Amino acid sequence: MKFARHVRGVTMLEMLVVIALVVLLLGFAIPVVGRVNESRLLTHAAGVLSEELNLARVEALTYRQPVEICLIATNDPPEFRAVQIRNLKPDGTYRWSSRRKSFGAQVCLSIPFSNVLNTQALSTLDTVPSEVRGVALRFYPNGRVERVDADAAPLPPTAAYLYLTVIRARTPAEAEAEQLPANFSTVQINPRSGRVTEYAP
Repeated sequence: MKFARHVRGVTMLEMLVVIALVVLLLGFAIPVVGRVNESRLLTHAAGVLSEELNLARVEALTYRQPVEICLIATNDPPEFRAVQIRNLKPDGTYRWSSRRKSFGAQVCLSIPFSNVLNTQALSTLDTVPSEVRGVALRFYPNGRVERVDADAAPLPPTAAYLYLTVIRARTPAEAEAEQLPANFSTVQINPRSGRVTEYAP
């Protein structure tokens, strides 16, 4: 005697429910992945900036001569997206001691939320092979750090530290709002010792 095996398939309704659940889960996961990627980019940029600041400090201490870290501006209005170190010679000339390090196309330094940038005017840092504009910080052999621009606005008395804030590159409309985004990284520099600390919310 043969028994009829009844094989039951998946109904259309069950398949639609499963697809709807998968779409719903993806809808929750995609924004989270985007925020994680943005955090990774900001952390990387802050790490590059911290490494270069620490390298400039070490070079000043090692060679017993002032070293400048140049924050390089691109575009107009300026966006600070790269950093490079130059050693100052006793005769007043300088020598670039590192390659230009970029923060990446999607991140830049925030001018309103960086007291190093919002108090200094752009200056020409180099003219060979093309004009390079930006601002600079000078590290001295005794550990002291100062802004290079002699005409820079004085820091408020409450500003005990120099700081640079790394944010996602923003559209002009976002930049006009002048609000600190929820996701950022800040690099803090002690002007008396040159020590560098990174912070992220």
